[in-house]
Amino acid sequence: GGSGAPAPSGFAFPSGLNTSLDGDSLSPIGSLALRRPRFMEKRELTPAERGTVYHTVMQHIPLNGEVTEGTVQDTVRRLLDRQLLTQEQAKALDPEVICGFFRHEVGRRLLRAGRVYREVPFSYGLSAQEAYRICRPGAENETVLVQGVIDCLFAEEEGFVLVDYKTDAVRGGRLEVLINRYSMQIKLYARAIEQIWKRPVIQKYLYFFDGGHVIQV
Repeated sequence: GGSGAPAPSGFAFPSGLNTSLDGDSLSPIGSLALRRPRFMEKRELTPAERGTVYHTVMQHIPLNGEVTEGTVQDTVRRLLDRQLLTQEQAKALDPEVICGFFRHEVGRRLLRAGRVYREVPFSYGLSAQEAYRICRPGAENETVLVQGVIDCLFAEEEGFVLVDYKTDAVRGGRLEVLINRYSMQIKLYARAIEQIWKRPVIQKYLYFFDGGHVIQV
């Protein structure tokens, strides 16, 4: 199954960070592996905080076999032992939602992958023309800083597959709006990855935990 792998030396990590960022944000919040998140003492979780809980579990869940509810519960217990989650946060997690991802084709491919990178922060400068694909007047010489975190990147024979997890609520017809909102982001991520790793990103997916929607971008 897919084991973790170090990021390539070409990665330009944001200063002072090394392993974990909030996958739904372009701004660093610090390393979950080194310190407890700032919201650890809160009893009420916001949607963004619930999103961080799901990202933390997806970062640490083992990929060496079938992912069952027992696998998720074991992972949560380990995170509780390491004080990376609180009891309140653990209660906000639905193990079935995590399992649902691994029943999808892209989740099964992830489990078969030989090299998997999870929660890797990066920053990379692209020309405005490259970033927007349509050069704005006066933007030819500008540089756009693409900074964020790779939720999941795994290698297949022909190149990389990029997966971005989303915990937004998709009820009330919001799915199409969210797809439009995040499509440009994941395309920019993919372009930056290709520039840094010198290898193509062959497929890009958004996975919405709410409803289990897998969207190829």
